[in-house]
Amino acid sequence: MIVGYRAATKLQHFRDATVRVEGDRIMTYKGEQQDGKLLHQISNEIAPDGWDVIIDDASHMAGPTRISFWHLFERLKPGGIYVIEDWGTGYWDSWPDGKGYHENHHFGMVGFIKELIDEVGIGDITNPKHGRPPQRASVIKELRIRPGMAVVIKNPQFVSQTSSLHDKKLKKNIVRRFCQKYLIDI
Repeated sequence: MIVGYRAATKLQHFRDATVRVEGDRIMTYKGEQQDGKLLHQISNEIAPDGWDVIIDDASHMAGPTRISFWHLFERLKPGGIYVIEDWGTGYWDSWPDGKGYHENHHFGMVGFIKELIDEVGIGDITNPKHGRPPQRASVIKELRIRPGMAVVIKNPQFVSQTSSLHDKKLKKNIVRRFCQKYLIDI
């Protein structure tokens, strides 16, 4: 399940569905996490100006999570927060794409989190003096890793074509309340 949040809309979630609550109206979307068309439709209908917070608590497998992350991260507002739950499944032999820990571990969700670390370091990776040019800045401002949770904060320099911060004070308060609830310091 992926739950997104934008200002002026309360979102609740139920097993296997994302539910939009706006006044007394509820919209439910059901589908595969990696369905780009569905993610695009949901974003257009619920958050046409972009998401403030997205919580990915879906398959806990790298492939679908990677696809939904990059589809939805593009729609995340600058400075917005994307939370990935249960990334440690990549260490579980019993998980479909997991594998017990060993040196240079790149399996499942652990491998995906390491790819995000590479994105954070892309400025060094592409540094003309030390890496592989052309140099570019990361789309990620910060990546905070906690047991069972990775918190990705979008670089405010990267504004997608759908993002417009029309009410910065409201967005700041929403993000602050979310962070307080989940004990995230920003």
